[in-house]
Amino acid sequence: MKFQGTEAIETQGVLSPDGRWLAYTSDESGQFEIYVRPFPSGPGRWKVSAGGVRNHEPQWRRDGKELFFVENAFPNNRLMAVAVQSGPRGEFRAGAPQALFAFRTVGGAPPTTSQRYSPSADGQRFLVQVQPDAPAPTLSVITNWEKAALARHYATRQD
Repeated sequence: MKFQGTEAIETQGVLSPDGRWLAYTSDESGQFEIYVRPFPSGPGRWKVSAGGVRNHEPQWRRDGKELFFVENAFPNNRLMAVAVQSGPRGEFRAGAPQALFAFRTVGGAPPTTSQRYSPSADGQRFLVQVQPDAPAPTLSVITNWEKAALARHYATRQD
């Protein structure tokens, strides 16, 4: 069963701390974006990511005043934050996404049910799965290797 009854892929849903809002990833625009809608139902749906790249892994700050997500441009990513406000009558406002920091990931996008980061309760610190800094591996292409191997073999037999 589709969450909203659309043909879009909707995944990685996470409830706000007060249980009134659902942040999720959807490709309804043709690329993966972060949306927020009332939960369990109600009018309105707001796109909170800026677009242009794949966005995923929404998570709320514990007080519900900020929403985090990953802006993905594999292998480099940016952790983004959006200030949000909601009112008692279903009003919802989201600020412009702000980049917090960049990081390199291990592998591609995570499975739909996992997260590569975890914010602290106050949203000031993050535990992030990152690719360690290491020199890029080198690739050596050896052409005509059979001739070189035979020449070395015969040279060692004559010694």
